[in-house]
Amino acid sequence: MSKVIVVDDVKSYCDTVCDELKTMGISAVGCQTVKKAKWLIERARRTDVLLVDLMLNDESGENGTDILRWMRKMGYLQPFYLMTGYGTMDNAIETMEMGAVSYIKKEDMGSKFFAHIKDIIQEQELREKRNDQVAPQRSSQPFLDIQNDIKRIASMDVHIVIEGESGTGRGHLAEDIIRLTGMSEKPKKLVACGTLDSVADAKELFFGHVKGAFSSAVSNKQGVLAQVNGGTLVLEDVEKMPLKIQELLLPVFRHGTYLPNGADRERIAEFRLISITSTSLEEAVEMGRMSREFHEFICEHLIQVPSMRQTQEDIVPVAEFFLDYYRTKKQKFSHQAKRLIQQYPWPGNLREMARAVKMALRNCEDEVIQPEHLGISLNNADSQKIASSMMLHDPEAEKRKITEVLETVRYNKSKAAKMLQIDRKTLDKRIEKYGIITP
Repeated sequence: MSKVIVVDDVKSYCDTVCDELKTMGISAVGCQTVKKAKWLIERARRTDVLLVDLMLNDESGENGTDILRWMRKMGYLQPFYLMTGYGTMDNAIETMEMGAVSYIKKEDMGSKFFAHIKDIIQEQELREKRNDQVAPQRSSQPFLDIQNDIKRIASMDVHIVIEGESGTGRGHLAEDIIRLTGMSEKPKKLVACGTLDSVADAKELFFGHVKGAFSSAVSNKQGVLAQVNGGTLVLEDVEKMPLKIQELLLPVFRHGTYLPNGADRERIAEFRLISITSTSLEEAVEMGRMSREFHEFICEHLIQVPSMRQTQEDIVPVAEFFLDYYRTKKQKFSHQAKRLIQQYPWPGNLREMARAVKMALRNCEDEVIQPEHLGISLNNADSQKIASSMMLHDPEAEKRKITEVLETVRYNKSKAAKMLQIDRKTLDKRIEKYGIITP
């Protein structure tokens, strides 16, 4: 669901705006600092809306216009409204030139304005639904193999781990799995494991409570497990889940029952579990960050998503997909721009590429996008990373490279996999494939 992000250093005002939005059926979240605002924007949907106070009293010295400037520089294009408590605003022209929808006096922010915001959100969501292909289709063999794998296991009752670098499209693959299982219309909940901390908070989040469980429990509250019953639970950044919370959830996941806080009888929770991780869970187990039992339960089937630099043949076609998706006039990449796109290692993968294309469209004033419009450049470290990655496409060079790295790290496979920028299981398969002898 789309939401409104309200940024105002006066908490009482911020809360008031959020409450008024919620009374109109609009999801809203507020914050008081520039740092938190940027954190929320980095995780925002394309259809979210920003309401940001101009005169923020922030320790960074930045104001609302600075947030908009940062958003446009980073490629975030969500509708932006600047709130002001003053009758006039000297930098209104600058704000509009940077792409703000409008600026609004706080005294004018009534039900009529909030209804307008609701219309904006609904229009954006409708436009989003019309785009059937939000994620680019990748035609490299590794991705064709992944798609075939997903189709094969979709009907199987197995818990799945999707492993890959941030920005590789792991979330889209999770959506593909949900769609192919015929569960698109059933409940789905995503839990960001990196935000989990205390066991008490995790119990409340997952299990909920019954009326009277504690002094402020004036009614029953469903937890995530009740909300997702019969659907799909997605654990994002599962490698960041604290061990104590793994211990809390493992028996619940195993037996499919849980006890809400204050309840006297257990509830049943049946759901499909999809976990998303940016690192090898085998390595997390070896490092003591994940229990072996928890790993074995959640990872009945592993899908490993390659990075952009590991699928060189996808890079330019994906960039052209984003160009077609975002452009508003007939623009194209120059040969030099395509060469840079092909050579750049894309550490941020699809997400970084989408931002680079959006930046290029803003920077390019004619129909031909040049390298300088993309906001990316190569350095020596990038060149070495490209050379290393491309070397792995030659079987003999790959065998030689793997052997050299293993010898360098005294056959510590986890360290070797990290140096080679592949996961541990892939390394094991290649060691077996090439008959590399290890102690």
